[in-house]
Amino acid sequence: LNAPLRVVAGGAAVAPVVHVSGVDGAPAAGVEIDAVKLADDGSEDVIVRLHEALGNRTRVSVATSGRIAEAWRCDLLEEPWSGEEVGDGVVTLTLRPFQIVTLRLRRTPTADGRIR
Repeated sequence: LNAPLRVVAGGAAVAPVVHVSGVDGAPAAGVEIDAVKLADDGSEDVIVRLHEALGNRTRVSVATSGRIAEAWRCDLLEEPWSGEEVGDGVVTLTLRPFQIVTLRLRRTPTADGRIR
């Protein structure tokens, strides 16, 4: 809110930085991404805030454009609370009805040739 809006024009399509889906690969009904940003501490970690909007218990997978090495649930000040299990570069978690979750994701610095 303290920084003026900056509009940048581009000619190429940009792939999404974060992708949330059901564990079976289908879209996660009722799960919405609220914010995606870099961590305020300059660590290059990605902060993702998401919530379940339909009142269902939903299992989702969170993936980024780079493979995820480590993940934590954190508070709104981006301080880690608890670690999340990362398997094959993807974080899988269960959201309770109307739950809001903030994740801190650390991506691998090098690619290993895998798609995700």
